[in-house]
Parts: sequence; structure tokens; C-alpha cells
Amino acid sequence: MKKEDKKLDQLLRDYVHSTKGDVEEDFAKLDFSKYEQTAPQKKGMPKYGWALIAMTFMVVLTLSISLPLTLRAQAPSGPEIFYFEIDTVIQEEVDNLEIIKADLGDTIILPKKQDGLSAAWKLSADSRQLGFSFSFMIFDERVNDATVYILYDNININSLNLFKSLKYEYNWNNSLVKFDVELDVSQAFYRHYITFNFNNLTYYYTITTASEMDIADLMSWVF
Repeated sequence: MKKEDKKLDQLLRDYVHSTKGDVEEDFAKLDFSKYEQTAPQKKGMPKYGWALIAMTFMVVLTLSISLPLTLRAQAPSGPEIFYFEIDTVIQEEVDNLEIIKADLGDTIILPKKQDGLSAAWKLSADSRQLGFSFSFMIFDERVNDATVYILYDNININSLNLFKSLKYEYNWNNSLVKFDVELDVSQAFYRHYITFNFNNLTYYYTITTASEMDIADLMSWVF
């Protein structure tokens, strides 16, 4: 090798050695913290948020228990009541009280005196049987006449609503009788209102008398 070539070769070798460095030393110089990817931190829920969730859960739990009980307590008990206006009631005339007895049963309570029967009707509305109505013209020295409705317990006719507010009570044959009396000055007679319940039937009596009668005497006279 020529002398010039040897100098060039040595020069190149010196340059290569001068550029070499320790790998670990080079990596140690790097700041890796600049390149670290940190996961985003989750923010914790504020304390009032947990309190709100707990309160909501308690309200839902309370309603789920108390609301059905409240609705059940408010639900109507007993049979469903059917309400009718008197002008919508169909009246089918019947000949005698035996027809009423055959329909309502032998336990029906009827007046003792039946010879003064003036009219009787079978009552219905909306394809439903309501009961019966009849009237007497008695012309007794004390009792003038009587109008009677015998309806099933779950039937309400608006013209009979006044019987719901009768003032007095009387125990008769193991039945509670509610009654009241008023003086009709223009006609000079007393009008007695009587209602009682027996064997799933409700009885409504309107009786006029020439003089005021004690309820016990009146019930004994009629029945």
C-alpha cells in the first residue's frame, strides 16, 4: 500500500472511533419522561352525588312499599255499586206480590195487609234487574198509604238518596232500621221514611199517617 493510502486509511479509522459511544451512556442521556403516556385520572364523584343517589333509592323503596298499601287501603270494599237515574229505570207492571216473592225469594219482607195494593212494578235498567216497587192505598184510620222499593244491595236510584240521611235508628227483628218523620202542613199528615237491610235486599218505605206514630208501633202495624 502506498504511503498516501495508509494515511487516508488511518484517518478514516480515527474518525470512526471518535464517533463511537457507549450505548448505555447514550440512552442515559435521553429524558424518557418527555415521552411517557400517562393514563387520564378518573375524577371521583362528589360526596353530595352519592348522598343524592342514596336518597333517591330510599324514596323509590319507600314508594314501592307504601304506595301499594295506600292504594289497597283506599280501594272500595264490598260489591260494586250501580247508580241509576229514576227516569232511566224501566218499570214493568206485575199483577201481584206473589210474583215479587217468586223472584226475590220467600225470605222477602212484605206488609201484612196486601189487599190495598194499587200497583207493582219490576224495575230494570241497562239489562240489569234492580228490584221491585209497589204502593198501597190503605185508608186505615191511622195509616193512609205506603210506597215501597225493594232493591238489591248494590243498586242505587237517585230518587231514594234522601234515605241516606235519615236521623234516627231503631233495632227491629235483628235489623237496624233507620227512620225519620216530617209533617206535611198543606196535606195535614205525617210522612214517615223507613229503610232497612235484610238478606242482600234494601227496603225503602214511605208511609203517610193521619197522626205521628211511634216507630215501634208503625213497624208492628205494617209488618
